[in-house]
Amino acid sequence: MRGLATLIRAQRWRVDALRRAIGALEGHAAERRAEAGRFEVEVIEEQALARDDAVARFAYAGGYAQAVIARRAELAQAIAGMDAEIAERRRDLAEQFAELKRYEIVRDQRDARAAEEQARREAIAADELGLELHRRRED
Repeated sequence: MRGLATLIRAQRWRVDALRRAIGALEGHAAERRAEAGRFEVEVIEEQALARDDAVARFAYAGGYAQAVIARRAELAQAIAGMDAEIAERRRDLAEQFAELKRYEIVRDQRDARAAEEQARREAIAADELGLELHRRRED
């Protein structure tokens, strides 16, 4: 019994650690998405400047556009990588949680069997006491 309780406690710790890791990854992914959103706003502002100014248009076409494309690809790749990592961690969490539930079911079944055995012993003791009282009354 004691070993099972330790096993359950250790498994709960693993599940909690995975939940914290997933939360941290989701936070980083949200930061990257926010960064991508801010970047897109910045690109729109730069495009507006390039439309209004010939020098800015030359600079935009000269290298800024290629940098924007590269940065978009980098952000998209980073977000996709984080999403894949989150999905993998969630699968791990589901497996660890299922294992925790199996351990808890085994514990609950053991507890139920122990309670049934205790109830059976108490019923036997009560029956013996009743029989003994009945015998004493008849004598």
